[in-house]
Amino acid sequence: MPKDTPQHVWLDTDIGDDTDDILALSLICASPELKLAGVSTVLGETENRARLARTLLASTAGPNARVRVAAGCGHALPGRVTPEIWPNGAAARPWMAQLPCARPASALPPAPSRHGVELLAAHLRRHPRKTILIGTGPMTNLATLLQREPALQASIPRLALMAGEFKRPMAEWNVRCDPLALACLAESGLPIDFLPWDIGMQCTVSPAQLARLFASRSPTG
Repeated sequence: MPKDTPQHVWLDTDIGDDTDDILALSLICASPELKLAGVSTVLGETENRARLARTLLASTAGPNARVRVAAGCGHALPGRVTPEIWPNGAAARPWMAQLPCARPASALPPAPSRHGVELLAAHLRRHPRKTILIGTGPMTNLATLLQREPALQASIPRLALMAGEFKRPMAEWNVRCDPLALACLAESGLPIDFLPWDIGMQCTVSPAQLARLFASRSPTG
C-alpha cells in the first residue's frame, strides 16, 4: 500500500460504558492515516450502542458522517460453537453511562438493516485483504464471523484487539465477557496485535486536556 494511502479499519466496539471506545472512535475519525470502513457493536444493548456511535459520527465533518454502524451480537457465544450458531439480539445490561449523549434514532440517518456481522462480511467480500479489524469490546462478532464464514479469514490481514492481561493472573473484561470468542480468534492463526487493558493506565488524559475538551464548542467535544 502506498505511504499516502489511508489504512482501512473496521471498529468492533462495546461503546457506551467506559470512555475508551468513544475516544477510540473519535481518534480514528481524526486520523488522516486511517479510513473508517464501518462500525459494529457488541455486548448487551447493541442497538443503543450503535445509536451512540452513529451520533458521534454524525457530529463529525466529512465522509465519516456517512459510515455505516450496525448492531451486532448482544449475547456471548454458546458453549458449543458451530457455523450454524447465530448469537443475535440485544441482552439486558445496566444503563450505559454515555447513552444520554445519543440522539434519538429519528434524528439520525437510517440504521443498516443487516446484522453487524453480515455487514462486516459483505465489506470483506468487496475489499479482501484491505481492512484491519479493531476490537475494543468482547470478541463475539469477530468470532461469529469466522465461525459462519470461515473462507473470509483469508480476507482479513490482521486483527488489533484490546484484550488480555499478560502480567498478572486476572480476567480482563473483554475476555471475561466471552472467553470462547477470544479463543476462536487466538486459534485461528490470524496475525493479532494484543493491546492489554493497562494501555489505558499508560495513555492517560490530563486534567488540562479534560478542561479543553469540556470547553470545546464542537459537536464532538
